[in-house]
Amino acid sequence: GDRSEVLTEALRTRYFRPGVRPPQPMAPERTGCGWIAGYVVGKNVDRVQVTLATEPARPTLTDGSGFFAFVRVPVGEYEVSCGRATGATQSVRVVAGKVTWTRLTH
Repeated sequence: GDRSEVLTEALRTRYFRPGVRPPQPMAPERTGCGWIAGYVVGKNVDRVQVTLATEPARPTLTDGSGFFAFVRVPVGEYEVSCGRATGATQSVRVVAGKVTWTRLTH
């Protein structure tokens, strides 16, 4: 995209000698990873612990709006949970280079 071309040009002209190409970032879809993002809805959604079922488990906390995210998640099927209530666990499928959105009820 335009931003990567601007960055590459800035690196080329400011930090690399003429004729030397700056390293190219790997396209997200080639890393074999994606992202999981979502919202916890209900009462008291600030600082709710959300857990991604991996080995070992990966916990994170929601912000004041209930938003949470996991980055660099390997492609595959996962369960995301925020407690024992109904609707507090969702199955998600991570696709390389994509954001998988989900919603949990707290």
